[in-house]
Amino acid sequence: MKSVVVGFLHRKNDKRVLNTVKLLTRLGEVDYLYWSEGEDIPTVMGGVNFIPFFHRLQQNPIKMWNDRKTYEKNIMEFLVNSDADLYYLHHFATTRPLAAYRVLSKKNALIVTDFHEYVPEQYLEGVSIPRSIKTRYANHLYNTMLRKTDGAVFVSRKMLEMASSVNSSLRSVFVPNYALGLRIPVSRASRRKEIVFVGKTTRKMNREIEILRLIMECGFTVTSLGSESNFGDLKTNVMEALPYDQMMDYISESAFTIISYDVFDKKGNPWLNMVYSMPNKFFDSLGAGTPVIVASDFKEMARIIQKNKIGILIDRNEIKRSVDRIVSLWNSADYDRLLDSIRSTQDEYAWDTDKEESFLYYIRTLTESIKRGKYG
Repeated sequence: MKSVVVGFLHRKNDKRVLNTVKLLTRLGEVDYLYWSEGEDIPTVMGGVNFIPFFHRLQQNPIKMWNDRKTYEKNIMEFLVNSDADLYYLHHFATTRPLAAYRVLSKKNALIVTDFHEYVPEQYLEGVSIPRSIKTRYANHLYNTMLRKTDGAVFVSRKMLEMASSVNSSLRSVFVPNYALGLRIPVSRASRRKEIVFVGKTTRKMNREIEILRLIMECGFTVTSLGSESNFGDLKTNVMEALPYDQMMDYISESAFTIISYDVFDKKGNPWLNMVYSMPNKFFDSLGAGTPVIVASDFKEMARIIQKNKIGILIDRNEIKRSVDRIVSLWNSADYDRLLDSIRSTQDEYAWDTDKEESFLYYIRTLTESIKRGKYG
């Protein structure tokens, strides 16, 4: 079975995309199309043809759009001339969102789309277009994608449910951003009195800054890992991005990680893409054996924390109470109970043989059923 995996605007070593590539090599040869800003050259390794497509981020929005248009045009030309049994699309093209579906539909190809985000809100995020107008157009794009794709993979159960209401016959599956390995939780005595924020966000974090400022007055350090500080004038540690295993080792010796920021627009309406998000850093922290501090606005993560008792939920509007909860938990036996809960449920948060086989079974059965429908 020949597969083509397209990582639209995803770099070569993107955790989710590269893991898909590695799993699909068990079914046959894979062409992996990824985003490069450098001078990568095509390489072949372990049954994978690594094929870079160049696109440089730019400050000028017009130049950026034109460069991205060329980047996506080059990908479409590759797809037109390719021949494979499966086309697995991570994310989608920005300037030509439906082009890949048009190209591949003409080839009678099997298409699986991995939706990392909720398209109606994520499309053209940050562009100064009224939300109502942008969402209306993006909804049209999203609904068309859901009708054109043969299979769909979602990082959130809620997003899968919402998609099923658009296309009830959609062959879909829930695949979270599982960690790629586990670290046995180390004792409190072996941990740094530290809270780690992984990655970066463009969302407002005014209340988080105040929470962390008070936390630091209680003797905690705060580290921004993988980006410049997200916390304004707050004097935090800043660490550049680490290789995945080193990042997991570092987090495993921290007291907590934190996922908290504003999830509402200027009118007070929630961004569903945020509210039901299930980011890599959530599963990576639990895979590393470290409790997570999560704002209660994040419904899907909050549900897991409440069910499995593996972190702390905070109301970001109640700054003093949030600080007191974190400090009190760290200083009590309740922290050890959190570690015990993580230890007993940890397999739920990382890839393992069963999850890998389940994913490949989905791909195999989808391939067989679609072929019967198209050619039988």
